[in-house]
Amino acid sequence: MVRAAPVIARARKWWSKCLQAEHPVGVTGPVTGGLLRIAAACVACAASVWLAVWLQQYSAHGRTSVNEQRLVLGLTWMDAAKALPLAMLLVLPGLEVLVRRAGSDVRIGRRRAGVVLGRGVQACALVAAVAGAADFWPFRFASYAESFESRRADGLTWVLLVPWQFISCVVAGLLLFVLAALRRRAADREPVVLTILAGGFVTGSLWTPVWFCPFLAWSGLAIWCGWLARRPLAPRSLDATGADATATDEASA
Repeated sequence: MVRAAPVIARARKWWSKCLQAEHPVGVTGPVTGGLLRIAAACVACAASVWLAVWLQQYSAHGRTSVNEQRLVLGLTWMDAAKALPLAMLLVLPGLEVLVRRAGSDVRIGRRRAGVVLGRGVQACALVAAVAGAADFWPFRFASYAESFESRRADGLTWVLLVPWQFISCVVAGLLLFVLAALRRRAADREPVVLTILAGGFVTGSLWTPVWFCPFLAWSGLAIWCGWLARRPLAPRSLDATGADATATDEASA
């Protein structure tokens, strides 16, 4: 046991140096350039999927609340909605960037609250993806023979009739609004990004048909992650007590 102590101490020292070397300038917490690039690419793909679905549903469903039941590219508007769960999953890496930034706050109470809120948003996005797939994938391709109204008339269980996808997106948006207020002093315009993303999730709760606003929110998150990824790397400064001076400056800004 005595011999193992120096080995453990050296391992901890090596791990601390590795973490300090990977942090981009102005990005608190273990947010690496690789994660930012992956997040930017994934969220950009999510925005592209959302835009494609919106364009197809705009023509297939119609401009008003009246379902015109057209076939566009051989697909119904419900067929196009089958791609939306993929878009929700592609947003998760961007949310991970926000969670890790919140987890770097030097104030313990806000750090814990920020991580809990961020993980809650990720869980809601995952539930929305699963629930959305369960809602739309049972419909037959290129057919309006079955609708949500006919499925309700078939006597489905209450679990399948609850709009889990809608509820999850709304809850995710509300959690992001709270997180934006909690992180109101964060650097790199993070509160603005959080607020826009919150609006994207709230408006993204409607899939019958979808709205255009979430495309703008996902695009903004992708551009922001890409902007952070292009920033140069630099070592982080430590104060006399060994605390992260960069994070302290951000907290006091």
